[in-house]
Amino acid sequence: MAVKTHHFEPLIFVFLTILTLGVASLFDVKQTRLQLRNVDLFADLKDRKPRQKRILNSSPKLITKLVSNPAVAEFDTLPILDSTGIDYPNLLGDSSSGLSSYFAALNNLKVKGEKVRIAYFGDSSIEGDLITQNLRRMLQNLYGGKGVGFVPITSVTAGFRISIRHKFSENWTTRSLVDLNYKGNNAGITGHAFYPSIDTLKIDTTNFTALQSTVYYGAVNRERLNKFYNIKLFYGPSSDTKNKVHLISKGQVKTVPITGAEPVNELLLNKGIPTSNFALRFESKSMQNIYGVSLESDSGIFVDNFALRGNSGLPLTRIKREVFQSFQAKLKYNLVILHYGLNVLSSTSEDYEWYKSGMLRVIDHIKSSFPGTAILLVGICDKSTKVDGEMVTEPNLDLLLKVQYEVAKRKNIAFWNLYEAMGGYNSMVNWVESDTSLANKDYTHFNYRGSERVARLLQNWLNNNFDTYNKHHVQ
Repeated sequence: MAVKTHHFEPLIFVFLTILTLGVASLFDVKQTRLQLRNVDLFADLKDRKPRQKRILNSSPKLITKLVSNPAVAEFDTLPILDSTGIDYPNLLGDSSSGLSSYFAALNNLKVKGEKVRIAYFGDSSIEGDLITQNLRRMLQNLYGGKGVGFVPITSVTAGFRISIRHKFSENWTTRSLVDLNYKGNNAGITGHAFYPSIDTLKIDTTNFTALQSTVYYGAVNRERLNKFYNIKLFYGPSSDTKNKVHLISKGQVKTVPITGAEPVNELLLNKGIPTSNFALRFESKSMQNIYGVSLESDSGIFVDNFALRGNSGLPLTRIKREVFQSFQAKLKYNLVILHYGLNVLSSTSEDYEWYKSGMLRVIDHIKSSFPGTAILLVGICDKSTKVDGEMVTEPNLDLLLKVQYEVAKRKNIAFWNLYEAMGGYNSMVNWVESDTSLANKDYTHFNYRGSERVARLLQNWLNNNFDTYNKHHVQ
């Protein structure tokens, strides 16, 4: 009896699949309700002309400004691409709500030695201290200061952050604003809440047990970051005198109760005695929120990184105003930077009015929480997607950037157009594919080199406007 074979069935299946995809490529699914991208089965086989510079309603004035920008010209490895006509000029705002208060603080720092502090809020584009570590270094080289600033208790990016060595035990309970079921109650300035384990046994402070939640911070061998000077702990309210923190440094143990009735309480654990590493162990008899530490010198300028992966910026309104205000009373921020957009942009969305309404509320919340503090909104960077087999700027990026500009203009805060600063249309492709790559292969996130360049572009823009401010306001 002959055995029936099925040798040709896989070939038939492959043929039918190719035929189906080929037919699908004839239709424009973008004109339907389906949330799909067009299929072009043969996109990579077609003869394509080299990528052309694209100009859509670009003003010659804008393009000239980009090419002559000294902040861009100092990096000669990447050519400046043409703009898509997104002519949203950088804004400074008026004297009360723009950058004037920040510039005035810089002048006071130079004359009186007062501290200046920047809160830099953002999404995954700044996590691991990217961008902020370079901005901090540049500013501290100009105005002084030693220390990395505020560091949370735990972090998903502690393993690749190079501005501090950061480790922690696994028995911390961490909540985040981007958690689906977390309403933000008790979230601190980082957007997180950290709870140590509750001890049920008596603790021998000379023989710590695994029951205690621990966090370790180590200095790195980099200028201005190789020693810790002042160590400040920030935590939520508690009246339980049995809750304690043990500071372990240089072989010695210092034990201090952590109590207080304020929304945010501050405890100075070390004052001016340099140390290269330390650990904190928490003896908790009741639940208490621990926010993090600040590592800083007595004077200078400091940039605090508040990155939250997956954050659109809108959840900031869920951090209670009294918590923000309590942090502000202790840390005294002179400038708040908001850097979002990557988690908002979508190839399938052409309506960002919902985001505009949300960000207007965010700015109001920040203004009331940090009264008199300068606010800078950073526009979204270039981001690429594949269209017809080629990586190009996201088609709807201009719509989101327009909304961000309108928010800044309406609320009279400062605005910096990062998209234009990095080169405009398809600049992310250029940053990824250049001989010295400045961004990752996801065509979305900057690498270490790219982050340094972004920080340099921002600092040069701030410096130029600081010079302009001094010409008009300083006698």
